[in-house]
Amino acid sequence: MSEHVIKFLYLWLEKNDLLDGRKIDDDEISDCAGRLFVDAEAVGISEGDITRSWDELHRHLVEIIGRRHRAPAAKQ
Repeated sequence: MSEHVIKFLYLWLEKNDLLDGRKIDDDEISDCAGRLFVDAEAVGISEGDITRSWDELHRHLVEIIGRRHRAPAAKQ
């Protein structure tokens, strides 16, 4: 998996305020996907590279978000 692509994806999501936990509708998702592929192509990353890297990026984001937002400890 290309570290360059994963870094691009993460930075792109952050730059476009898509890591803030807000809900987005289907139209916004389609718009974001289109912009993502255009921006990736502009820096030399193919659509295939993006799709191959997506699952790994998702795992990294879940881990990062989990570390930032730990559930409160259960009271005993």
